[in-house]
Formats: sequence, structure tokens, C-alpha cells
Amino acid sequence: MENGSVKFISGIWLFFLASISVFFVVYSLSAYQIQARIQAFSAGDQTFSVWRIKRLSNRLKERKALIAPASIAVQNTRNEIADVQRKIDEASQQKQSAESERDKYVREIVTYIRRAAGPDFDLAGFNSKLNSEGGQTVQGELDIITEADHSLPPEKSVDKQLMVNYRNNLDISVGSHFKVIDLEKKADSLKNELLTKISRRYSIEKNAISIFDGDMQVNKADQVKIEDFLDELNVLDVNFGFMGYMTQIPVELLTILLVICMGILGSSIYLTQSFFDSSTGFGLGFYIFRPFFGALTALALFIVIKAGVIVAIDPFQLSKSGAALNPFFVSFVGIVGGLISEQAVNRIRTSAQTWLKSSTYGRNRWAINVEEYIAKNNKSLPALFEFFDADAQTVTEWIEGKRETPPHAQRTIAAWIGVPSRNLFTDIPPSDRTAKNEYE
Repeated sequence: MENGSVKFISGIWLFFLASISVFFVVYSLSAYQIQARIQAFSAGDQTFSVWRIKRLSNRLKERKALIAPASIAVQNTRNEIADVQRKIDEASQQKQSAESERDKYVREIVTYIRRAAGPDFDLAGFNSKLNSEGGQTVQGELDIITEADHSLPPEKSVDKQLMVNYRNNLDISVGSHFKVIDLEKKADSLKNELLTKISRRYSIEKNAISIFDGDMQVNKADQVKIEDFLDELNVLDVNFGFMGYMTQIPVELLTILLVICMGILGSSIYLTQSFFDSSTGFGLGFYIFRPFFGALTALALFIVIKAGVIVAIDPFQLSKSGAALNPFFVSFVGIVGGLISEQAVNRIRTSAQTWLKSSTYGRNRWAINVEEYIAKNNKSLPALFEFFDADAQTVTEWIEGKRETPPHAQRTIAAWIGVPSRNLFTDIPPSDRTAKNEYE
């Protein structure tokens, strides 16, 4: 296969590999951190595991599904009331506007009638009728104006368009008035219906299953806090469905998956750098199989570090469960295993050869964190001196890591504290550890 074709296929493979590795790294690392949040979440004196949160989440979904129809009915009625109120406001505004226009035309008509009235027109009676109780009603006002108009000489009658405008606004005003009355009756009916539906919903909520276990004593504030947290996880489950499944993976398995994904990511970084380096000249097979080699190396490196054969972190931390491990340290181990797989394999091989040359108790080693374990297990250092022929100063230097500890002393100290010897002693001299820390 020509170099150009190899380069092109390798580029396509690298793009696919980078996309997949980033996807799984993001999801696995996020799921790891979400599990850590769940483990750290508490409400009152209650703590929660992933499985307990999942159980509560399912119950919350069932409860909401049971209450949802009643809640929707309440909300729909509220929307209807809001819509009716909007129509009442519109009709009231229309009525007010029409009455204002009607009053304007009434004033114009009355002024005209008073000015156009002849000697035979009973102007005093006209004024008296307008000011009477009957003249204050809409129908009375209309009858008085119509009667006065007919009493005028034909040539002096009120302008027809003015009368049409007056009647039109009068009809609008009256129609709006009755419309408002009808709408207010409808609003009152809907409000009574709303109260009934709210009462029904309250009854359903009261009789619905509780999301909490029978032995869980949760006050109202903590209940709201828990339900908010469950809603947050449910949103995550709905929008990122695959994430929801990954958060339910046991943390020990999720840790291994994270290491493998980071190993592939480290290999992707290495291969991408090599792709742009014309001096490498790797073949297509190398680009295809190097990520698998990186994933295997990352997993092996993590196991060796977790076993304490390679000291990368405090040995006391090695005895903790996967949930206690920093996810970014786990990610770092995976990336290192994938990025520099060859060096990692050599380091593992060297550690294995050293371990096989002699038994764990067959050589002098240096104490590390023995003092912390003594304090942690409430041991008294002077009581340890009785088990050795060596003087107290020598034993103290063993404990403080200032002098190599003989194999028999390692066994005695480990048995006395009750902690495996591999967690108490290391092959690395203090000077090398100090130099390593200064470098870091």
C-alpha cells in the first residue's frame, strides 16, 4: 500500500478513534464524579448510595405520574380563568371606550337640540327629562333624545350620521356590559371548579405512595432538598440517557472502565503526535493496534499501582475502596499507561523482576507511614521495644524510616500493628523519595 493511502486511512482512523475515546472519557469521568456526588450527598442524618438514590428516583417518577393528571387539570383551569379574566378586561375596556364616545355624541346632540328648538318646543321639559331618574338610564336617554328629535321641524332634525354614531356606541356599550356580566359568571364558576380540583389533587398527593423508606425520618426542608437532587438526576437521565446507565455501574467496574478509556485517550494523543511527525513512519497496523496496547498497559499499570508494587501514592490510600480514589489520579494513571506504554511496560517488568528476585520479607526495606499507622491503631511505641533485642534508638529509627528495617523486624512490626507489610515498607530509600517529591 502506498504511503499516501496509508496516511489517509490512518488519518480517518485517528479521527474516529479520537472521537470515540473523547466520548467515552467524558461520559465515564462524568459518571465517576456524579457517583462521588451521590456518595457525598446527605440530607439531615441520611446518607445515600447509588442504588438508594435510584430507588427513590423511581418512586418519585411513579408519584409524579400519579399526581400529574390532577396537576394538569388544575393548571388547565387556571389557564381558563386567566383567559376569561383577559376577556373581561378587554370587554370592560371596550365598554368604557364606547361609553366615552357615546357621552361625547350625547353632548353634541343635546347641545344641538337646545340650540335648534323653536318656540313650540318644550325645552324645559326636555331638560327635566334628561336630568330625571329615567333619563339616567341608557334606554331612557335614547327615548328622550329620539322623542326630542321627532319634535323638531324636519329641516332642523339632528344629523343622521350623528345619530347613527350615537346608536352604534350605545349598542357596543350595552353589549360589552352584558358580555362582562356573562364572563364574570363564568369566571366565578371556574374558580369554584378550581377549588374542587385543587382539593382533589391534595387528596391524591396525600394518599399517594411516599418516595421515602419507612425508616427514613425526613423533615420538609430535607425532603425538598432530596427531591430537587432527584429531579436534577432525572433531567440528566432524560437528556443524557447513556450517562444515566453509567452512573449505575458499580464504582469498582467504573474505575476500571475509566482507566481503559484513559489508556485509549493516551494512545490517541501519542498517535496523533506521531501522525504529524514525518520522521516516525509508522505503518497502518501500528496505528490500528497501538490503542489496544495502550488500554492493556493502562489497566496493568493501574493494577500494579493499586497492589502497591509501584509506589505512586500513599500506601494507606491503596487499601481504600475505588470510591475513595481521586478520579483524576485514576485518569492520570490511564493516560500515562496509554501515552508512554513502552516505558510503562518496562517499569512493570522491572518491578516484577525485583519482586521475584527475593520474597517480600527477604530483604531490608524502609518504613513509610508506620508512625501514622501506629497512631491510627492507638498503639504505644514503647510497647514495641519489648519485641526486639535492638536498642530503643535503633527501633525508633526503623519506625521513622531513617534506617533500613531487617526482614524479621518488618514481620514483627506488621503483625504488631495489624497491617500488611507492603503497606508499611518500601524499597525506595528516603533520599530517592525526597528527590522525587522535589521534582514533582
